[in-house]
Amino acid sequence: MAGYVYTNENCIGCNRCISVCPVLTANQAVVVDGKPRIEVNHAQCINCGACFDACEHQAREYADDTEQFFADLQRGESISLLLAPAFLANYPREYEQILGGLRQMGAKRIISVSFGADITTWAYINYITKNQFTGGISQPCPAVVNYIEMYAPELLPKLMPVHSPMMCAAIYAKKYLHITDKLAFISPCIAKKNEISDPDTDGYVSYNVTFDHLMDYCRKHRISGPGVSDEIEYGLGSIYPMPGGLKENVYWFCGEDVFIRQIEGERHVYEFLDAYRKRVAEHKELPFMVDALNCAMGCIYGTGVEPEKTAGDDVLYELHKIREKSKKVKGPWARSATPKQRLAQLNRQFAQLDPADFTRRYTDRSKGNEIRVPEGQELEAVYSRLKKQTAMDRAIDCSACGYKTCRDMATAIYNGCNSENSCIHFIKNEAEERGRAAQAAAEESQQANVEIQRRSDLIAGIVEGLNSDFEELDSAIGQMADKILLMTYEWGFTYGPPMAVAPLNAVERVVQYAVSRIEAGKLLLGFPNYAYDWTLPYEAGLTRAATLGNEAAAQLAFDTGSEIFFDEQAQTPWFSYTGMDGAVHEVWFEDVRSSFAKFGLVRQYGLGGLGYWNFMRPFTANFSLLNAQFRLEGQTD
Repeated sequence: MAGYVYTNENCIGCNRCISVCPVLTANQAVVVDGKPRIEVNHAQCINCGACFDACEHQAREYADDTEQFFADLQRGESISLLLAPAFLANYPREYEQILGGLRQMGAKRIISVSFGADITTWAYINYITKNQFTGGISQPCPAVVNYIEMYAPELLPKLMPVHSPMMCAAIYAKKYLHITDKLAFISPCIAKKNEISDPDTDGYVSYNVTFDHLMDYCRKHRISGPGVSDEIEYGLGSIYPMPGGLKENVYWFCGEDVFIRQIEGERHVYEFLDAYRKRVAEHKELPFMVDALNCAMGCIYGTGVEPEKTAGDDVLYELHKIREKSKKVKGPWARSATPKQRLAQLNRQFAQLDPADFTRRYTDRSKGNEIRVPEGQELEAVYSRLKKQTAMDRAIDCSACGYKTCRDMATAIYNGCNSENSCIHFIKNEAEERGRAAQAAAEESQQANVEIQRRSDLIAGIVEGLNSDFEELDSAIGQMADKILLMTYEWGFTYGPPMAVAPLNAVERVVQYAVSRIEAGKLLLGFPNYAYDWTLPYEAGLTRAATLGNEAAAQLAFDTGSEIFFDEQAQTPWFSYTGMDGAVHEVWFEDVRSSFAKFGLVRQYGLGGLGYWNFMRPFTANFSLLNAQFRLEGQTD
């Protein structure tokens, strides 16, 4: 399968694309001119676009057919347009003028894919009714189809054997309207290019022209003209691009007694599909159907939509207006009719259509895309390369490499898409070994020997009279050391009960003790740049908290719709949510409020500064606050 997402020169190898990718091996860690870089493994990429949302450096781009479309149009190629339902909702004021400009350039017919979505709904219900087909997975989303064909072929029998709205519109245009032109899809989706080029779609559509690239081209070349619109009346197919749009269409005709499982978002949909495959294998009860979309806000904010369009809810309001207008017309879309009456009207409206024309095939593309999982000696060999010899080393799971676990990192290395040099703990061990070697060499120097001896004598004298007097030892260490990092975190720890990682009251007690024994200016306040996620109920010795970044924790709260609470005593935020496994989770993390409180201790006690564990996780708000609150070392006025 061809890939259309690629990496540009902005990449710094930060691994965020790896952390959000649903496919373990779809990213390739490489070094170019001595700099780390994450390339796209085109053979295994499903074009979900998750990396676009995650990358803060705009290091990912994609290819579509916009340039070729305009070149062919200007050459006089006969081309008609298939218009995605989301186009009108995204561009209500520019819609008709853009279409008018394309018509002036030579575009022939303009067919709304909303009408194709109406056909898809009819074909779905027709197939389900005739074949007693339950648990079918909707397939308007090509990224979802890509994933199932490449990585979950067991679910191929559950994919609805009906074409997407785009394809239904194309087939109708070709077979029933007898349009002989090439067809260009005005598209909100990167992955539609996969569907267009798929042999199973029979070459009906020639171009995938994304909203983003189309509007950029039209504005650059001032393409506009007298207003025109699409030419076929449509119904509720117009809401397919919104989350739950397909579900609402089916409810409109079948009533709400049937259970439709709605799932969307790159983070959730593929985890759901993996769980669903197990459910199918175990012959568990399945829903009437599954309404699955790759993008969290559906196709209205698809991967091929201009990024600025996702900033607010304007598009949703426009789509709501279109929906309400559809429900005011007569026929299958009439609000006043019952679902049974609407379905009868729908069947009459499409009675002249042959369901076989809109039947879709699928192909098992998993061969060659298998992710090889190392076991036994193979796994041991990878861990040996990583210098992870103990069970504790192999369960650090810091995710700095981008993968959720050390086991996933080992699998990626085994599959040849990463290396040990991407592991921060491997690098740390290497640095420590080099440091020890350098120290050994330095000890051969007489000057170093003198200093070492002096310090050894001091320590020996301290230890000799120490016994249980640890306070004297603390003071002596304070005298010898240039700087001391106070580990004020891990009150809430991996195997402990859920609580703040660094509660302010406990942190302050540590500071108070430290300044009573050591000069305050030598002390650096330790700050935890990470969070813990506990699965409840907590069981001592069994429950193991998962580690994640503070920004990732805040995003998780947003994604799950969880209310964030703030513990006044600990001066730390926390929340709970229900995971995909049905279990309740509790998450404690750091935010600007907790950062501000800890920064206050630095000023209050006159400490020498802060130390972070660790810098590999993004925490933009914290570092912005740090820069505002303190004059950083090396910074000029």
